Amino acid sequence: MNLSEQFEHLHQLATERTGLNDFGSSDYEEPLRLLLSDLGDDPNGAGMQSVISQIVNSLAGRLVAQKSFTDHAELLDTPIVKPVFIIGTPRSGTTVLHRLITSDPGIQVLPYWLAHMPVPRPPREQWQENSWYQLVEQEYVQKFFKGRKAASTLHPIAVEKADECIWVIEQTFWSALFLNINRAPNYTKWALEKDTRPEFEYYRKVLAIISNGDTRQWILKNPAHIFCVDAIMAAFPDARIVHTHRDPVTAVASTANVTWAMNRGAKSGLTMQDIGSSILQTWAHGLERMEQSRRRYEESQFFDVHMRETQRDPLGTMRRIYEHFEIPVTSATLTAWRDELERDPNQAHSIGSYDPDDFGITETNVVKQIGLYAERYRRVCEAKGL
Repeated sequence: MNLSEQFEHLHQLATERTGLNDFGSSDYEEPLRLLLSDLGDDPNGAGMQSVISQIVNSLAGRLVAQKSFTDHAELLDTPIVKPVFIIGTPRSGTTVLHRLITSDPGIQVLPYWLAHMPVPRPPREQWQENSWYQLVEQEYVQKFFKGRKAASTLHPIAVEKADECIWVIEQTFWSALFLNINRAPNYTKWALEKDTRPEFEYYRKVLAIISNGDTRQWILKNPAHIFCVDAIMAAFPDARIVHTHRDPVTAVASTANVTWAMNRGAKSGLTMQDIGSSILQTWAHGLERMEQSRRRYEESQFFDVHMRETQRDPLGTMRRIYEHFEIPVTSATLTAWRDELERDPNQAHSIGSYDPDDFGITETNVVKQIGLYAERYRRVCEAKGL
């Protein structure tokens, strides 16, 4: 049975996991069918079990979200006020900055378990007793990282900690994670051309549900949001965006290196050059789109952070972000930030050295593809004295 023929079976697996059967609007079916068709005829092929697991996770999350929309419709009108999104290419410091800044107890964050199972957020002391929390911890975190040392090193996950909102967006089956699978050309073409405003309306509803009536400011993070700035602004007109930057050659090569580390054991037949070409094409497109979008909005809604800033002066960087967006920096905020820095002073997660040339990534071909962003990056470096 090829993957396309498993469409109904994957839904059945999600239903068995959750005990639910209402997936909501059918608009997610087209991209899911397209993805399954692209991925080929061998569900046991290289890396496919991981992708299938990811798809079932997303379907299960969609089921839980739809039940929440139905059972708690009164929460859908909860205002999402001036949410802050941390975005930028992968390996540009988004994760480090997000982990530090979201230790602030005065803001709302998206915990890993609630991103996967969107329900009204219960009191913190009740989380470990929650059946959805337990399911995510056992079936998603423990099983995924078992035997995956590279993954646990690159992106450590704790079920109760703030994590990327990619897990919510993925429930619509628009996902940048699938763009890096070289075997999904038709899905990639669809995703890069897609107007993602419906996907971000779904995302807004999920945040409203999880907030459980709490109107404090959100701080969120997903590198892939560089493809979707217009959709963010449509769903959240008063959104604030922290745009992280790193030398584009280094950022793209580092992303290729991560992808290679995660895939080389799968015997996929992909070469380093294949992965480098795919990563460069995808994320250069995102940087170009991000720059085009930025020019349509008030510059005050954006704040640029170079990765070196966060490395050299993390506390000062976070204070500057808050000051720019007029978010109060309380004594509790400063204490939490300092405690987080003391807990993990290096805030770095790497997998060793690499040579960009091994991935076919050079300054010439990167600058050629990133278009308008090259000028943005130059101005950021000049402004920061880098």
